[in-house]
Amino acid sequence: MVYIAIVLAVFSADMMLKRYVEENLGAQEERQYCNGNVRVRKVHNHGMLLGAFKDKPKMIRRVTGAVLLVAAVRLLTVIFSRKKERRAGKLALAFIVGGALSNWFDHFHQGYVVDYINIKTPVKFLKKIYFNLADFFIVAGALLAALFDR
Repeated sequence: MVYIAIVLAVFSADMMLKRYVEENLGAQEERQYCNGNVRVRKVHNHGMLLGAFKDKPKMIRRVTGAVLLVAAVRLLTVIFSRKKERRAGKLALAFIVGGALSNWFDHFHQGYVVDYINIKTPVKFLKKIYFNLADFFIVAGALLAALFDR
């Protein structure tokens, strides 16, 4: 049951941060933290990663909903299975499901995802990318699964 609590914690934390950003930052307002290395700004992403498929909202809801459903079923199967699974695999799935649920919820109810964090980097490609806590947990879950779930 701890993994379901992790899903709910990831979902809730990201939703609270998104709500804070929506209610407290203006359209072009940007706040900087950590000596300017972390920037916070309200960005409405109507697409998927980097705005891909922003002109196909139904497809986005269907695809992200299907991926979320598969990951959630896999997590529940692993949790309730009598077979022992590695903790890293369960944690990875919980991170992915929590993050995916938050982003899917945004797409389903608003038609866009609220992104708000940018980390200063020398990599030109990454300088303009804003993400949210849900995205971070999806990537962290994928890395955990790749590195430790064998």
